[in-house]
Formats: sequence, C-alpha cells, structure tokens
Amino acid sequence: HDQAALLAAMGRSAAALSQLGLAREHWNALDDATGAAETWLDQGWLLLAAGDHLAARRAFVAAAPALRPTPSSRWRNDYGLARCAELAGDAASAGAAYLRACSVVGELRSRLRSETLSSAIFLQAEQLFVHALQHAVRGGDAEAALAIGEGQRALTLSRLLGAGPPELSGAHLQEREALLAELRQLATVPTLVAEPAPVLLAFGELLLSARRQSRERTAASGAIDDGPFDLAAARALLVARYGQGWTVLAVLPLAEELVIVVVTPEATLLQREPLDEALECLIEQGCDRAYRRYTYDDHAWLQGQAARPWQALEQLGARLIPPVVRERLGPDHRLIVLPAGPLHTLPWAALRSDGAWLVERAIVQVAPSLLALRRLN
Repeated sequence: HDQAALLAAMGRSAAALSQLGLAREHWNALDDATGAAETWLDQGWLLLAAGDHLAARRAFVAAAPALRPTPSSRWRNDYGLARCAELAGDAASAGAAYLRACSVVGELRSRLRSETLSSAIFLQAEQLFVHALQHAVRGGDAEAALAIGEGQRALTLSRLLGAGPPELSGAHLQEREALLAELRQLATVPTLVAEPAPVLLAFGELLLSARRQSRERTAASGAIDDGPFDLAAARALLVARYGQGWTVLAVLPLAEELVIVVVTPEATLLQREPLDEALECLIEQGCDRAYRRYTYDDHAWLQGQAARPWQALEQLGARLIPPVVRERLGPDHRLIVLPAGPLHTLPWAALRSDGAWLVERAIVQVAPSLLALRRLN
C-alpha cells in the first residue's frame, strides 16, 4: 500500500494500481476491511485522475461501507463520489456528496484537540471546498453555497466566543495591572497618532495569550460542540432577535469571482460578482493599510483624480452590496456582514451606498460566521 502511494507520487499510475491490488489481497487475508477499503479509495482517486470516472465511481462505492466509521477517510471517499457524479452530469448526487464531505471535514476540525492537526485537515480539504462551492454556484444553489462557506470559515473564533472571558492570574494579572497604569497615563495626554501606541499592542497580545490558554483548557474538557450549520435555525434565531428587519450578506471567494449570498427572513439569494482588475483595485484601496488615508480622507477627489467625492467607496459599495440588499436598507435595518479574506479588514460602515454612508442607511454588524452568532447575546 505504501509502495503504491510512492509510485503514484512518481506518476507511475499503472504500477500503483497493480500494487493496490496486491495490498488489497493482503488486507483481505488479514480480515482488515478498513485497510482493503483504503486501497479502493486510493484506486478511485488514481482512476479519477486518469479520466475514468465510471471505474473510479465503482472503486469509491466499494470503499464506502467499510469507511463509514472512519471520518478521516470517509470525507475523501464522499469527495471522490461527488467528483464522479459531477463528471457524469448527475448534479443532485454531486451536490449531496459534496455537502456530506464538507460536513465530515467540519466535524473532524471541531473534534480534534490539536490545532495543528486541525489546520492540516483543513488544508488537505481546501480543494474539496473549492469544487463544492463551484458546483453549488453553477447550479445557483444559494443555500448549499452558504452551508459550504460556513464550513470553510475557521472554527477558532467560535471556540474563542464559547470560551468566555479569559481568566487572568499570576504573571498575566501582574502584566495587566502594569499595562493599565501605562494606559491611564496615556489617557491624560490627548494626542492624535496614526498608529496604536506600543502599550495597546502589548495589551492586545496579553489578552490573546490569556484567551489561548482559556481556549486550550476548554478544548481539553471537550465542552465545545457547535454542531453542523443549520440555515433554518440561524434564520429563526435572527427573527427572534431582530424581527423582520435584518439581512445577512455573506461573501465567499472563488478564483475569479466573489460569490455573494444574501439571506433574508423570507429567502436566500445568490449573486456572482466578477473579481476583475477594477474590483481588486477597489478592495486593495479599501482594505490595505497603505491606502487608508488616501481612501478614507478622499485624497483622490481632493487631488482632482476622481470625478466625484468618495468615488472609490461608492463603487466598492455598489459592487459588494447587491441591489436587492440596498432596497431593504433603512436606519433601523440590521445588515449582518460575513466577510472573507481581506474584506475582514474593510470598514464596511464607511462604504457609500446610493449617496450616503452605509452606517447612515443601516445598523452594520460584522460577524465571523452565522454559527458564531449563536454565542452572541
């Protein structure tokens, strides 16, 4: 079995398939159904890479029963079945298999105690999420795209929210008191600075360190279980908190486009925004620290480089906030934004929408994920 893996890595697929057959005979002789199933799984991926999706599907189907108790292999088998179904033109079966695989990966990440191992599984599954999201987007399945996107979002923030305030003791407590004294001294000398004072950065590092220790204690106790993403439950929670006056705007990145999923109390909608050079430039100007003063002091207008005031923020708002969302906004309407990538650093409230600041048109709330909203009061 190991020899087959090495041969496959060398590009010798035929020899690898032969060794997998021999390995399967040995596993069967040892009455090890899981080992035999693993050879079917690896054979399926080799056949899929060779373009034979029908033979690959037979291998994945043969592997499935014995891999059910083994999630670390089951997700790869479901992923293979999804790819085969997609290549065969069976969109429904492909979508179901993609969601199963994504769900298993999410379970693995949440159950693993080691953050390093958890991140490794996420990296291995990155292509799965890309293929799954592409499939959902091509089919216009907004709910599936949102569920896949929630699966991609790191679970670390949810764990931090669930761990509660960090408990400071010993050296942490002494350091906090010293930093607080410095902060009080700074507060007596009002000044305008472009960057945070070192004491603020040190205080942030202290809190992060304390939170990390709290998180490790909580994870070791096995107390955290966010469960799978449930759109109906998330929608019910939002209705209970905010009535009908809310909209969720979730941004999901693909290679050449942004997928924007809009959730309202009544519907889930999907919009595709091409990630062209113009949009990339607008995002860089809105998010990159080097452009902050230029963008938010509107130097482009002041220097005669723009046709109208706040042009870049108007253009960025128009491309990131679909018309269906803009029509729903109002001073008491809550816009819940779930960003991705560099858009986490975008000050969404400072975007322009239809001639006004977004903060004037809605109550803007940025959240790491809908799952995390469960833990917010």
